Amino acid sequence: MSDTWSGAFQLTADTHPEAMGPLAATPECATPEGYRALIRRRYRNRADARQQLAVLARHLAYGASRAPLPITGPFAAEARAILTAISNQPQEDQP
Repeated sequence: MSDTWSGAFQLTADTHPEAMGPLAATPECATPEGYRALIRRRYRNRADARQQLAVLARHLAYGASRAPLPITGPFAAEARAILTAISNQPQEDQP
């Protein structure tokens, strides 16, 4: 599976293969399961992706106090679930 995501960051959540950002699918992603595996791999193996996904998750979690975070593309439901799960993780190194 080719993952050429470059690490560029925008406050968008687009899951289209041609999109920029940590939630972009690869052309090989054909199923929700494959998409979730791709994002899980990015989150576990790439510090830049982990940081950017955390920013998007935090933005989504704050809801009405921030501008809406549009989540678009063929895997929008999966991306929303992933970001929600990230925002619900206990924060390490918190006092």
